[in-house]
Amino acid sequence: MLFTDLQKKISQLVANPQSSFGKYLAIHKELIDLRNQAPSYFRKIRVAFLGAFTLQGLPEIFSTRAVFHNLLTEVYLAPYSQISQDILNPNSGLYSFQPDIVYLITDSNEKDKNSQVPLLIEKLLNVFKGRVVILENFYNHDRVSVLNFQDWLEKSGNKKYWYTKYKDLGDLRLALDAFPDLAEALMGYAVVVAGNPRKCLILDLDNTLWQGVVGEDGVEKIIPDKKLQNYILSLMKQGIILAINSKNNLEDAMEAIEKHPAMVLRKNNFAAWRINWQNKDLNMRELAEELNLGLDSFVFVDDDSLQRAMIQSLMPEVAVVPPQFLESFSGFTAFKVTEEDARRGQMYVEDRQRRESQGSFENLDEFLSQLKMEVAIVSVDENNLSRVSQLTQKTNQFNLTTHRYSEEEIKKFLQIGGKVWALKVRDKFGDYGLTGVVMTESQGHFWRIDNLLLSCRVLGRGVENALMAYILEQAKKHGASVVRGEYISTKKNKPCENFLADAKFKLISQKDGASAYEYDLSQPFAYPHYLTVKV
Repeated sequence: MLFTDLQKKISQLVANPQSSFGKYLAIHKELIDLRNQAPSYFRKIRVAFLGAFTLQGLPEIFSTRAVFHNLLTEVYLAPYSQISQDILNPNSGLYSFQPDIVYLITDSNEKDKNSQVPLLIEKLLNVFKGRVVILENFYNHDRVSVLNFQDWLEKSGNKKYWYTKYKDLGDLRLALDAFPDLAEALMGYAVVVAGNPRKCLILDLDNTLWQGVVGEDGVEKIIPDKKLQNYILSLMKQGIILAINSKNNLEDAMEAIEKHPAMVLRKNNFAAWRINWQNKDLNMRELAEELNLGLDSFVFVDDDSLQRAMIQSLMPEVAVVPPQFLESFSGFTAFKVTEEDARRGQMYVEDRQRRESQGSFENLDEFLSQLKMEVAIVSVDENNLSRVSQLTQKTNQFNLTTHRYSEEEIKKFLQIGGKVWALKVRDKFGDYGLTGVVMTESQGHFWRIDNLLLSCRVLGRGVENALMAYILEQAKKHGASVVRGEYISTKKNKPCENFLADAKFKLISQKDGASAYEYDLSQPFAYPHYLTVKV
């Protein structure tokens, strides 16, 4: 069996709420045998579970469902009811495991035991540098997230599984049937820590965004699903990009979207669409190309089980979700929503308008000139630090070295004399927001570029050349004679492979996928003529 076959199995397992505990365990055994075949777009993450009661089986279910989110997990399960011992002992299995995220699962009914939890969390945070997820609001810290367990029991319909007859049978306070739902509720935190949240929601129309078939029933007879559409709109406001993939007549579909009085989502909420009669997998590939996004960033929602099965089979990297399960899907989780996040969906809509405008110009230079682009280059500060860190974590395509930095690590980089600048871009269609980062350090007579990265949304507009010109200008102003840079090849950063060479940097060495370059500052350099740079 191939790993892609396993992905299909797991997609079907996740889509069926009746999937048994035993079925999850059986597929988890197959996962153990095949994990080395996982595709390159999978992210790896180390997960620890510390429980006040029996959690046997939860790690296996969590790891199995993680595959649906393109995650490959290694899991540590603390010994039964040994939370204090594991946290307080510096030589415990928890610390030797070195997890990226710790789930601390306690019972709110145990008031005496829980009184010690804040001290345990404080101890854990002092030793452990990752994310801690707790089920009650014991402790306020920027690395602590809270899943309200009682609220989850109510909303998910799992309250019937809490404190059942199994409580006295092996201290299983949460019945096994609830473990898949709990695993999904916990999954979102791991998705964010691994830097692998989904970016784009691809939507069917008939019997998905509305009930009825617009081509047969007519616009006046369809019934928009306002609850679902309001939820989708809330995702857009968090930065999720919306697109349509529907078998329909374009005119009928657009009339419904634009003119039905009960529609929540309108044309200007969508960054792209494929409304036609060709196969949906072809539409999906065209949307990926148009939006410049990988298929692994897509979530596809369709009421038709045949269409879902086809996409699952042909594109296992896409998360395929029935409409009724979209609100419980955890792949869109975010710890923080930055200003750029909140505007991302609208930014992609504006980008569609740019693409439509480009067709009326004879050449690229003429098109870029009429955009009236403004580039602002600013130093990193407390106001933009979160977004700068986020870009280093999430940007893959135009990223010279793919060095990843947390907010704390960026602060340390600055403390030792490094410089960090951020790039903001806007044009006549709208504001792209903070879309680029460059990090440099001075080493005697030369400057070293630690990393330079750019959001794919502004590629091909010359702003990367403006950012490089600014760095060369700053280096020369501070007395440097040479600027050095490096390109470290990954499976995703091919778009910037030739950037340094195209910027007239000279190749000086190559080894193990890393290419070192340098620029002699006695050479002239210039900003692109069709944009304005503000510093």
